[in-house]
Amino acid sequence: MQVTESITGVRPVGCASPRMSPTARTAGDLGDEDYPWHGDYHDADLPHVVTAVRGKLFAFPHSDFTDDRVLRSFNDLGFARHDEPARRVMTAPA
Repeated sequence: MQVTESITGVRPVGCASPRMSPTARTAGDLGDEDYPWHGDYHDADLPHVVTAVRGKLFAFPHSDFTDDRVLRSFNDLGFARHDEPARRVMTAPA
């Protein structure tokens, strides 16, 4: 957290790890640093408040489709582009 601020000159206001894989300490550590949000949650469809031992923060869940490792696995299903799964869902008949 301090490393990011020292390099960019800007204090981050939230956090999402590159692999969306928090540890048991992540929420508490971010609460210690007064971060308002954290994006590594898989447990809900809607944002919610997480109460950590040392603070509270908003949890913003994500979709597996935000992880390009999952998208790459769709190649055997005939998807030519990374946005193809979402486009098919959005244009499907109701």
